[in-house]
Amino acid sequence: MNAKLNTDGIDQMNREFPYLHESDVISVQRGPEPGGAGGVYRTFGATLKGLRTTFGRILEGPVTVQYPEEKMPVYPRFRGRHKLHRF
Repeated sequence: MNAKLNTDGIDQMNREFPYLHESDVISVQRGPEPGGAGGVYRTFGATLKGLRTTFGRILEGPVTVQYPEEKMPVYPRFRGRHKLHRF
């Protein structure tokens, strides 16, 4: 394992936790720094997807039913109960 040890962090840890030995400390490798194309996608990707959905709904136009003249279809088995009402 080619991990570089940050000696400043170990010195600080030795001051905070004097009962730990240096061999008990595990160095953690961190991933790439945030930024670049991946960072931009993570930051704005979901926002742009949501805006696309929102503008798509706006451009569809409202779906209105002129109630007394037009009525929504009522299914033949509909009895006014909720679907999950089992008895």
